[in-house]
Amino acid sequence: MKLTGCSDCKKVVPLNDTLIIDNVYYCFQCVESKYPNEGELFSHDVRKHYDDTVCNTCKNDFGDEVLKMNSHYPICDSCIVLLREKIFPKWVKAFFAVLVLIILFSFFWNLKYYQAYKEYSQANEFYSHGDFTNASKLALSANSKVPNVKRLEFSSSYFHGVDLLYKGVSTEAYNEFYKLQNEYPDDNVVNSLLYYAKAGMAFDSGNYQGFLDASKKSLEMDGASPAILTAIASAYACIYVSKDDEEAKSNCIAYLDSAKAMNDTSAAALAYFNKVEYRLFSKKIISSEEFDKKFPNGWQKTEN
Repeated sequence: MKLTGCSDCKKVVPLNDTLIIDNVYYCFQCVESKYPNEGELFSHDVRKHYDDTVCNTCKNDFGDEVLKMNSHYPICDSCIVLLREKIFPKWVKAFFAVLVLIILFSFFWNLKYYQAYKEYSQANEFYSHGDFTNASKLALSANSKVPNVKRLEFSSSYFHGVDLLYKGVSTEAYNEFYKLQNEYPDDNVVNSLLYYAKAGMAFDSGNYQGFLDASKKSLEMDGASPAILTAIASAYACIYVSKDDEEAKSNCIAYLDSAKAMNDTSAAALAYFNKVEYRLFSKKIISSEEFDKKFPNGWQKTEN
């Protein structure tokens, strides 16, 4: 475990128990006393530097061993395995093995099964690299070649649902995940994605309380992440704009501060932060597509 000094109280504390505000390290206790209203942090540069010897998932201390990084978060080998299993449901991986066996041990070499296997294998590869569109296309194509294989139909629904969700087509994504939930009711990945889709549907229909409820359910199921915390901030921003609810505004700022403190500097995270800030300051609710067209280079506070 790495230690660092708080610039305010001068105590030596674990690195993970600090925040960097305007390039200065503060322990959590001093942050609370210096900024009692979390909204005050909104105008400051707030970052968090994670200790790369402590796993951010299981919280185990690995001494002087430097861990691998998942995005900006240190993660141990055991948690990497668990994370991969969560992102990629076991039944999807299991079906891939079954499909191989169908081909290897069939008495008749069936070209359509081989083609389906090849496309499904490529779909897995694309998915693992975050190319959900090509993964979806190939999985759907594989399913069309052997429509009598139920597991392949479910797997193609999973890939297609993730692609739709990523593109913001929430209702269609929900329909795909709903089919999967009927078959795999206890699958945490499917249930989590279902709530992501519900949140998107609620936003699209102007049901901002439903947007908030579904986002908080995702937080309950998956734990804190920049994306989920920003989704909750986004929902609170919608409630603030639609109802002129000052408490919702304060909650939005607090959740957005928490998301930023997790130090996700990816382009996707920064863009999401920017969209919520625009909604909060302009008091306008527009879709992501509208925002991207209006502000192709991002929104600045001087713009309307």
